[in-house]
Amino acid sequence: MPTEKLKTMMFDNSKEFAGFKELEKSLSMHSYFANEYSSWERGTNENTNGLLRQFFPNGTDFHQVSQWLLTKLRSY
Repeated sequence: MPTEKLKTMMFDNSKEFAGFKELEKSLSMHSYFANEYSSWERGTNENTNGLLRQFFPNGTDFHQVSQWLLTKLRSY
């Protein structure tokens, strides 16, 4: 996604997002954290994850997925 379209980002509280301040600074955006066990706070995210799981089950190695397929799915 073009960085000029990014305004905010919402994260869960997992350790992958420990460097969120650097991400905020590099993309000039604001970030928010959802409360634990409150998936309804990230409704669009949860819905999108469910849709993606139709194509990519848990454990999918995305190094094996072509850029063409990712681009095609992004247009849905």
